[in-house]
Amino acid sequence: MNELIKNKVFQVVVASLGVLLIFLLGLSIGLNVGKHERGFANDWSDNYHKNFAGPRGGFMQEMMKDQEIINANGVFGQIIKIEGNNVVVKGNKDIEKVIVVGEKTIIKRGPETVSLSDLKVSDNVVVVGEPNTAGQIEAKLVRVMPGFDGQQAPPLPTR
Repeated sequence: MNELIKNKVFQVVVASLGVLLIFLLGLSIGLNVGKHERGFANDWSDNYHKNFAGPRGGFMQEMMKDQEIINANGVFGQIIKIEGNNVVVKGNKDIEKVIVVGEKTIIKRGPETVSLSDLKVSDNVVVVGEPNTAGQIEAKLVRVMPGFDGQQAPPLPTR
């Protein structure tokens, strides 16, 4: 046993294992401290307005109360232009959005499925889709809504 302890290879292996053990212990302690700090910071930010008498709903709600977030995933309004596969719709506050109609886009007029060529300028539509990098909406669904001016929802049917 005495010979094994004096062996250089054995001493290097034991020293390496000791250094590795100390490293792993330090890593474990660091991860636990980081986890604790993350939880503290998250809880602190969630309760900041309560602790320091800020606005009741938080600062972001106060900042955004007079601003409207633009909906990038759809539009409700009137078709003002049709060019190829692109349809321009004038929506809320006269904001014009370019709608890209693809092969997989579903276009509905009532219960019927129609094609892009069946759409016409002045049709009122609801478009649901996804924004692309050009700021256009790639339409998944276009629903033609007949019989109202696009600014106010039509009356509900009565039975």
